[in-house]
Formats: sequence, structure tokens, C-alpha cells
Amino acid sequence: MLARRSLVVALGFAVPLVLFAPAAQATDAAAAEAFKAGASAYQKGDFRNAAASFERAYRESPRAAAIYNAGLAWEAAGESPRAADAYTAALDAGDLGGQQKKDAQTRLANLSKGLGHLDVTGPAGATISVEHRDAAPLPAKVYLTAGPHDLTARFDGGTSTKQQVTVAAGATTPVAVEAPKKVAAPPLAPPPVASTAPKPPTSGSSPRKLAGFVSLGGAVVASGAAVYLGLSAVSAKNDFNDSGHKDLNAHDRADSLRTMTNVAWIAAGVLAATGVVLVLTAPSTPSDRSVTATLGPTGGAVTVRF
Repeated sequence: MLARRSLVVALGFAVPLVLFAPAAQATDAAAAEAFKAGASAYQKGDFRNAAASFERAYRESPRAAAIYNAGLAWEAAGESPRAADAYTAALDAGDLGGQQKKDAQTRLANLSKGLGHLDVTGPAGATISVEHRDAAPLPAKVYLTAGPHDLTARFDGGTSTKQQVTVAAGATTPVAVEAPKKVAAPPLAPPPVASTAPKPPTSGSSPRKLAGFVSLGGAVVASGAAVYLGLSAVSAKNDFNDSGHKDLNAHDRADSLRTMTNVAWIAAGVLAATGVVLVLTAPSTPSDRSVTATLGPTGGAVTVRF
């Protein structure tokens, strides 16, 4: 009954301010509509929808009465952390009436005894998501039930971190979040160059032998690429390990590079085997052999070397 009576008092305070202002803006009209929906839902005992409507009214026009009433509705719905956050916002707004201000302070003090208070700081532009709070800008203060909770912090540039925080009833737990550090990868050595490259075919070689030499050259290139990709995969894995297994981007990059390395080695093997087969099975051409003629007093001889 106390919560319902307090809401009625708040309605009497806030509705004239929002609905009957002589030069209401479009945002005020939307706020008034949401406020009326919240009051109607509260009177019907639909506390969750009432709280959501009051919060919508507060987002449209941030006035303390709207978020104070959201706190009453959340408290009536049994959502103590949400109610405590709403009372805190109402008190911080600075325009709460004397009676409502005193009531919000009393209710917040009573709820705080059974809740933990998370105080999160971090770089400008960062946001956190934990339990009922989503994408809250930093610094942020959040009331939570006592115990462990998963907290996700997102930073400018698209990076994010995840950690578990534990709060105790009646206590404040400070948490400082930091963006993942970008560790510069050590310079990679250039791909090794084969000490002996396949002898280029002469213009008179058969097409099969020409294709064989091309395939062998491709095997050399693929081997160099495989070595390069392998070193890059090791570097990405080191980044993942250095981040305490938290940098998911480095983990995904290491997996991708490892797969590409395996593909490059397989391609090198296939090209090498194909080149050897083509070279060995290619038919000889006139340019691949030499002819020597010898004349003597008793006759002549012709020697052909392949």
C-alpha cells in the first residue's frame, strides 16, 4: 500500500509538469503519453509494464518523477536492483519534490542493505553490460544481487572484454575496465628462397615438360607462403596467450592462419608431385639431345646423347 500511495503522490507532482506545460515539445508529448501508460498499468497491478513505461517517459524527458515512479513499480514487481538504480537516478536528477526525495532516500537505503553496489570506471566512450543494465556509459554505478555476475565492457574501436565480478550485500565493489592492449607483432622473416631453382626449360622443350617446370616453380612459391602463414599463425597465438585467453579476435585469427598454412603446404606438395611426374614422363625433343658425327678411314659413326 505504501508503494501505491507514493505513486499517486508522484503522479500529482509530475503529470501537470509534463502534460500541461504551455509550450510542450514533441519529446514532452511522448513522455506524457508514456507516463500516462505507466500510471494506468500501475493501477492495474501490471508493475513490470508500468516500470517500462515510466522509464520510457524518463528517456523522452529526463525528469525525476518519471524514474522515481519506475523505482516504485520495479520494487512492487520484486526487482530490487532495478528499483535501487531508478531511485539513484531520481535523486541524481535533482528535481525530485521534497516528500518524494525523502521517500526515495529511505527506500534506497533499505534496498541497499541486501544488494551489492558495483562502481565501474574506464576510458571515455566505453560502455558496460551486466544483468539488467545494457550498454551503460562509464562511469556507471549498478546495484546487483549479492554474488558473482558476468560483466562485458565494450570500447571505441570495436574491442571488448569479459570478466566476472562478485559483489557483497551492503558493500560497494569498485571495478576499473581497460581496453585490450595491442601488442605489436615481431617483424616476420621473409619467405625462404630456394637455393636451387628448377632449370628453366628451353624453347624446344615439350609442353608437358614446360608444364612440369611451371608446377615445380609453383611448389616453391606455395612453400614460401606456407612458412610465412605459419609464422603469422604463431604470432596470433602468442597474442591470444598474452591476453590471458581473452582476445577472441587473436584466437580467431590464429585458427584462420593455421588453416591457410595447412592449405598452402598441401598445395605445395601437390604441385611438387605433379611437376616431377610431368618432367619425368615428358617425351624427348630434338633440343633435349645432342648429335655427334665421326668420320674415319674405315667408315663413319653417329652418336646421339639424350
